[in-house]
Amino acid sequence: MLTALAQFKERIFILTIVLIISISAQAEAAQVVPYSPDLSLVKISKDSATMMKFPEHIRKVIISEDAPLEIKMEDKAAFLKFERPYSKTINAYFVGENETYSLTLAPSNIKDSIIYIQGPEKIRERSLEWEKGNLYEEMMAVLIKKIYNREIPPGYKVQTGGKDESPFNEVKMVRELTLTGDFYSVSQYELENIGETEGIYNEEEFYKNGVVAISIVKHSLESGEKTKIYVVKRRRVSVKSD
Repeated sequence: MLTALAQFKERIFILTIVLIISISAQAEAAQVVPYSPDLSLVKISKDSATMMKFPEHIRKVIISEDAPLEIKMEDKAAFLKFERPYSKTINAYFVGENETYSLTLAPSNIKDSIIYIQGPEKIRERSLEWEKGNLYEEMMAVLIKKIYNREIPPGYKVQTGGKDESPFNEVKMVRELTLTGDFYSVSQYELENIGETEGIYNEEEFYKNGVVAISIVKHSLESGEKTKIYVVKRRRVSVKSD
């Protein structure tokens, strides 16, 4: 659950998160696969489970009957795990409501992989309709909840990785994931106290121009301790006509 606590400066919202899942259990390795009408090569773990996130609901999955790959679908997410050692590639077709995502799955020596399947351009255009369909205050909470749960809002583009963007010397703030829509973008950062003493971090301290919502999971960090911080930015201002 996300709750707006205060407003400051340019209608910025400070949001607090009640943990509903363990972030540490989320996959660290990530791949972004652009949509293609042809088969796209995707590396999946040959030993551990692999999670795939699609931009739309997947109705069915088609793979070779003799492939020892267990696939469980949950709406827009697929969970893949080999039932026995296997080294050959597998062609898989994930049939969505609007598109079919054709993938060549390659067993690889990677752990805890999460894969974001990017939608085609016409799917990205849906972000405008989705953003306009939510009230401003609700949108801030929804965006942070989406990225927290590793879900892709309709039409949003996915980017992984980034550099240290901390405004302070005693803390690191490295971007891990960004979801970008038409009007807004939301980013997840790893926040680490690299100082020698305990640090207390408040949302207001990370405000900068263009930021409209911030949420820090844990505000007090011992030296070397890490947490997550979520930042929503406004990309452009919407103009409403009468």
